[in-house]
Amino acid sequence: MHKELIDTNEVIEKVTGKTPLFFRPPYGITNPLLREIIKKTNMVSIGWSLRPFDTVINHKKVISSLKANTKPGDIVLFHDTNPNIIAIIEDYLIWLQKNDFKIVSLTNLLNIPAYEN
Repeated sequence: MHKELIDTNEVIEKVTGKTPLFFRPPYGITNPLLREIIKKTNMVSIGWSLRPFDTVINHKKVISSLKANTKPGDIVLFHDTNPNIIAIIEDYLIWLQKNDFKIVSLTNLLNIPAYEN
C-alpha cells in the first residue's frame, strides 16, 4: 500500500506539478496499517459527511435525500461511475445556490493545504 500511494502521488506530481496531501481511502475505510502509511506520507485522510447513495437510488431520490440532509460544512460523496451524476450534481448545485449554501474547496473548509508544493 505504501509503494502504491507513493507511486500514485509521483504520477500526480509529474502531471500536475503538485504533490497531493489529501487521500480518500477506498470505501472510506482505513485500518491501522493504512493509517500509518497515510501518516508516513504526510497525507490527510478525507472522508465524507453526506452520502446520497448516488449509485443505488434514482436521480429524484438522490436529490430529495440531499435536500433533506445537507448542512453547512458537509463533504458530499459522489461517484463518477453513475451515468446520471452530471445531472444530479447540476440539480444539487442549483439547489445549493438557491438556498444560500456556499461551495468551498476542502482546503478552505478544513483550513489545511491540499498540496505540498
